Formats: sequence, C-alpha cells, structure tokens
Amino acid sequence: MKYNLENTTKSLKIENALSKVLATYEVLDSEIVSDVLKSKLQVVDDEIKFSDGLPLEDGVKKFFESKPHLLKPKGNEGSGAGSSGSGYDENTLTAKLLSKMKG
Repeated sequence: MKYNLENTTKSLKIENALSKVLATYEVLDSEIVSDVLKSKLQVVDDEIKFSDGLPLEDGVKKFFESKPHLLKPKGNEGSGAGSSGSGYDENTLTAKLLSKMKG
C-alpha cells in the first residue's frame, strides 16, 4: 500500500510541475505533449528530472527546440484591427466620415 501511495505522490508532483512549465508555452495540444513528457520524467532526490538528468524546465525547452511544430506558430496577427487601430486621426475612414457628419 505504501508503494502505491508513494507512486501516486510522485505522479501528482510530476503532473503539477509539468503543467506549470507547459503553461508558459503556447502548446497546440498540451494533453498529448504532457503525456509524452510524463513518460520521460522521474523524481530524483525530490527534484523532477528527465531520464537523461536534465532539470524539468531545461528538458522541456530542449524538447520544444527539437519539436517546434508542437507549438502555436508565432507570426503576424490577423487582418483585424489591432490595439493601434483604436486611435483616430484625420486619415482614417472613421475620422473622415465623422467630419462629414459634423460639417
């Protein structure tokens, strides 16, 4: 019974720490990535490390460097108005329409 409790505690510790690290990345499918990474992790001297000895954060970084396709692409935003589109100057269509309505 103690063995099962110890394994459950280690599994929960790994899951919690891994969730925190993955939350800092824009992962396409965090559930699948989490399952893959959990199979490579272990608790050693109360620290979570990859089977090759890398600490959790370093190992996750290395994993995504070798598999960048698992992260959401970082590119230009869509064609919608961004935060800079909220200002009005005399050249915007909205400003021209407002000036015609006033005049």
